[in-house]
Amino acid sequence: QTITWSPAKAADFIEKSDKEKIRPLKLIFRKKDKIEVHVRIMNGPHMLELADSKDEMPPKILRDISKDKMWRKQGISPGWRIVDINGVDTKEMTSVMPRFKQLLQLRP
Repeated sequence: QTITWSPAKAADFIEKSDKEKIRPLKLIFRKKDKIEVHVRIMNGPHMLELADSKDEMPPKILRDISKDKMWRKQGISPGWRIVDINGVDTKEMTSVMPRFKQLLQLRP
């Protein structure tokens, strides 16, 4: 059985999801050798220290500041770069740009 929502009902669902912050944040990381790792954050802060520079594009990871080293467990190390957030290309962004910071907030 297929259920069809009206545009208004779909918009209400998305608004509720955003309000309750239940959408995951999907990040794509890349090393210099073009290996990519895709990670979804379901809740909580990202717990990454990023290079605070207007010149580091895409944003570069300095270190994993999570207590359980969740990024290291995912294979993400210092020097990796965030190249995509929820489908938005971040290769021409730095970690200090308002748009990049806004993208990191579009999560649970």
